[in-house]
Amino acid sequence: MRPDPHPNRALQRRGSRPGRIAGCGLLAVLLTVACACSGLDQGLAKLTGPRRPGAELTLESLVGPHRLTTRFDHAVYSYQTPSNVTIVLISGELDQPEQVAVVRMMWRPRAGRTPVTRGSTNATVHHIVFAGEHEAGVYQGAGFLFPLADAGDRLFRAELRQMRMALHDASGRFADPLGRSDLTGRIVAELDEAAVREQVRRVNQRLEPRLGYPRLVDAGLQPWTSPLPAGPVGAPDP
Repeated sequence: MRPDPHPNRALQRRGSRPGRIAGCGLLAVLLTVACACSGLDQGLAKLTGPRRPGAELTLESLVGPHRLTTRFDHAVYSYQTPSNVTIVLISGELDQPEQVAVVRMMWRPRAGRTPVTRGSTNATVHHIVFAGEHEAGVYQGAGFLFPLADAGDRLFRAELRQMRMALHDASGRFADPLGRSDLTGRIVAELDEAAVREQVRRVNQRLEPRLGYPRLVDAGLQPWTSPLPAGPVGAPDP
């Protein structure tokens, strides 16, 4: 038998397998790390919330099967104190909105210290629905707004809970399928006091000819003086 002139060839061939296995192992590790990072990013996104202004609110009837869920692509806010905040949400075009919600927080609840009961509120809502060319309805109510960020930051995040709503004003042919309803939702609004003033002014201008009488929605740029029920004992002053 002739001796192999290249005795290391077999060893090289056999030695290449661990290299391939190691390469596959490294690829698997990299993929695992990438997946872990992706999962971490998603988890952080859930914790920190959306980074763009907007909101989604749901009006759910308390007397029937109807529900109205609206996505608001425009959301701005202003504040007078850290506890006194006004938020304006717009669905549709800014100059021809389909729906507008104006939310006012009167005082800031304290996590773990502020009881939530049916008789206590810290916020009011005006939810205006424009229907067609001539009709409009104004749903109004009060309940709880829970801030998830500080007023004064570029973005103000909050949740609406237990907001009891009812149709307060409407044009003659406006159809109300909801009746008494419950409003919930999540909000991310951008700080812009000038936009709050302008959008509220436009809403009031559009409402009057449809309702046939002035129906002023307050922009909330003055200290709060509403006679709504007071918050629970121990609530901070506005």
